[in-house]
Amino acid sequence: MPSESPTVPAPPSPGPDPEICARLAEHLPALVEVAELPAGVTEHLAVCVRCRVEAAHYRRLGELMALVRRSPLPVPADLEARLLDALDDAESRLARRAAAAGVALAGLVAGAAGAVALARRRPRFAL
Repeated sequence: MPSESPTVPAPPSPGPDPEICARLAEHLPALVEVAELPAGVTEHLAVCVRCRVEAAHYRRLGELMALVRRSPLPVPADLEARLLDALDDAESRLARRAAAAGVALAGLVAGAAGAVALARRRPRFAL
């Protein structure tokens, strides 16, 4: 019987590079209108679910805006600008909420640390 060599696991595939994510996030809205994405972007989207989802949202938004442009209904001329402003406002509200949650968590940790320190300082009375 031939002896089988032990199976060597493949090295883990590298995850998405956060620097690329940050740079790509700045350019995703412009890439929506490009017919073919640059190779580096395509490669990153293949390994980064977060960027792929964000790109899909922008692509869908672009499709909806194109649909509105072709719509026979009267559409305000500034609708696209108003939609983009609303998206920016929503993003800034989300950032403020995240910052507030961080401050609240820091306060909670500080309060708990103070309670522990106070409990250790108090003399204990024997019953």
